[in-house]
Amino acid sequence: MVKGGGAALLREKIVDSTSKKLVIIVDEKKLAKTLGGPQPIPVEIVPFGYSSTVAKIRKISEKAVLREAAGKVGPVITDNGNLIADVFFRSLRRPEIVHEKLKNIPGVIEPDYESGALAPLSGSDQTEPPRQKGRRRVYC
Repeated sequence: MVKGGGAALLREKIVDSTSKKLVIIVDEKKLAKTLGGPQPIPVEIVPFGYSSTVAKIRKISEKAVLREAAGKVGPVITDNGNLIADVFFRSLRRPEIVHEKLKNIPGVIEPDYESGALAPLSGSDQTEPPRQKGRRRVYC
């Protein structure tokens, strides 16, 4: 699941890592069988050397582009002063492997996706949300 647009993704991950319980509310547009396809994965990258970082990301993806801001000249700047690369994959059947490959590229700060199983709070026969490092992770 791609959680948001990416401009606050590092801060969201920091808050997520310190919380006891994570609840993410989504509508049907966020649901998909696999990550990838026409929806890009936002990846936060540092501004220094961004062109070489994006070039390395392209080697493991279908396409990677620096996100341009709407209504102003230049790229989108994150809450921490970094850039966003929109990265396209046909399908991410093993997102944890791609996550590790992305994190190993110098200049990549964080990809913006959750690869854990989803556990809706309502409308499903699943009753136990997924667990990660002792924290409850609930998606609805």
